[in-house]
Amino acid sequence: MALKGKLICLTGFNSTESSSLEKIIESLEGIFSVPLTRQVYCLVSNKYGTDKHTVATQQNIPVVTINWIRKCYESKTLVPTNDYAFKLFTGLILTVSGIYGSARIALVDAVNSYGGVCTSGLIDETTHLICLEAVGEKYDVAKTLSTIKIVKPEWLYDSIKANR
Repeated sequence: MALKGKLICLTGFNSTESSSLEKIIESLEGIFSVPLTRQVYCLVSNKYGTDKHTVATQQNIPVVTINWIRKCYESKTLVPTNDYAFKLFTGLILTVSGIYGSARIALVDAVNSYGGVCTSGLIDETTHLICLEAVGEKYDVAKTLSTIKIVKPEWLYDSIKANR
């Protein structure tokens, strides 16, 4: 089977999700591993910055999105991990406000290159608002919502530079 004998570890999932993924891993003859050891084939992550995510990155253990395990299950083959690498902004949905022209294009390109999604407006799933100044309709809405972090463009570029 697709994962025969491969140790697969998880991070960032709730217990229900972990249980479901453990069953999928075992159905593909993989071995579900709670601890992250050097023998782990890859770490399936749902959240950037967990302790396991940090250690896996330091030890050059591939960190992949849940889509990797889904594709292995769907195709019943071992899919290359690099096609499903967990990127810095994976899972983040960002909106830009008050930034125009080439600066805006560069921000959107950076977000997309590092696995995030940029939307033109605030949506329920928005995680970050990138703006230069504390003004505007998007800012006014975002500051009332605890689910949206308001950041400056420097945050994005500093995160990329620091890879965190």
